[in-house]
Amino acid sequence: MKKRSITLKYAVSAIVLIFILSCFYLPAIAAVPKVIINGTELKIDTNPVVIDGRTLVPLRGIFEALGATVYWDGNTKTITAQKNGATIKLTIGQNTALKNGAKIHLDVSPKIISGRTMVPLRFVAEALGAQVSWDGKTNTVNIQSQDEKTTQNRIAARVVRVIDGDTVEVEIDGKRETVRMIGVDTPETVHPEKEVEYYGKEASNFTKSKLEGKDVQLELDVQERDQYGRLLAYIWVGGELFNETLVKEGYAKVSTYPPNVKYVDRFTAAEREAREAGRGLWAGQNEQPVKTTGKYVGSIESNKYHLPTCRWAEQIKPENRIWFDSEEEAQKAGYEPCKVCNP
Repeated sequence: MKKRSITLKYAVSAIVLIFILSCFYLPAIAAVPKVIINGTELKIDTNPVVIDGRTLVPLRGIFEALGATVYWDGNTKTITAQKNGATIKLTIGQNTALKNGAKIHLDVSPKIISGRTMVPLRFVAEALGAQVSWDGKTNTVNIQSQDEKTTQNRIAARVVRVIDGDTVEVEIDGKRETVRMIGVDTPETVHPEKEVEYYGKEASNFTKSKLEGKDVQLELDVQERDQYGRLLAYIWVGGELFNETLVKEGYAKVSTYPPNVKYVDRFTAAEREAREAGRGLWAGQNEQPVKTTGKYVGSIESNKYHLPTCRWAEQIKPENRIWFDSEEEAQKAGYEPCKVCNP
């Protein structure tokens, strides 16, 4: 009888324990917050997590959704993101972040969880100029990006044909338009007066794999058409600026023609990253003739070009020098004239 009583006692204790655990853990599973950006739910392959009352989300998912360019330094475990002149830096495990060099305290540090880099949602969104609010009733984080008005002004289109790495044919409300991407230049493959250039086919195939048959948004700049009547545009695929992707992945170089210069800083930074990483067409640069002289000189670490006799030119390390035969070539590559030597 005593043995039976003890067994019953353990059974009751087990039931109570299961009940208590369910009270704690079941709500936690159901409490994964939903993230809404400009009215659209953020689709990410890893659920947000809540630590000390703060929501953390996957690194690339949030930055790309907010239209920021993000870089990861595996050696220092540092995340750098740039958007509209704002640069923020976060380091895994550190509760201090930087925004344009100013230190900001974080309630919870970025973390690597199950192999994914997770960053604090509110800090990232607000640092990039968005407004963040919390709806406790629906367990939802609402983010209103300052870019929403710009997004609403974009033109919906479908890419029906890829002509070249930087040129596509789209359909807008039943009408077809040829679109030349602003600010970038991929090697030629279909130019009537030029042979197929190095890495041209790879660039064309990349654009085809990413855009052909896809719904995109076109963002115009100051000048809407070029001398050939082509529509000049930035192409957005969701939160991704495809012009920038071409440069960042090494399929294109920066090619800027004022007044269409809205994203020139982003493109220049992307090209620098691709060059330093040896991606795409930069991987074969050692196989190509490298200029060692020219009329003007710039640095891969800045966006200015100089006369070779300029005092700033003399301070450029030899390994960082890039030479140009003309001002047009320098400006096409995204460089601006030095205000000291006025080339």
